[in-house]
Amino acid sequence: MRRLRLVCLLGLAPLVGGCYRFENMPIGRSTNSFVMTAHGSTVECQFVRYGSSARHIHDLSNVDANWFVLLGGRDGWHSSATFADQVAFWQSDDYVQLRLRLDSVRRRFHYFLHLSR
Repeated sequence: MRRLRLVCLLGLAPLVGGCYRFENMPIGRSTNSFVMTAHGSTVECQFVRYGSSARHIHDLSNVDANWFVLLGGRDGWHSSATFADQVAFWQSDDYVQLRLRLDSVRRRFHYFLHLSR
């Protein structure tokens, strides 16, 4: 009954806007749920116009116990590989773990990029 449409700002432009519309998916949230969306009061199928764009879970007893998801990934660069890479996580209520301890990060990631002036 309610649908979530991921559109970048250029998606509102006439004629070329269709190239900048990425997702059109059902969403089960409502105006009175914990993760709410805004919509009109009707029984017709409609697009929501507001909703949470990020979710975060943090276990305060463990610095490495952080989970995040952004609606779509939304890195801001339209043609990048990570522009909408978190849509599947968002739809399945899954998360990406972000470790904060340096030794945990080093164990998990084997490659790094060193930037200098």
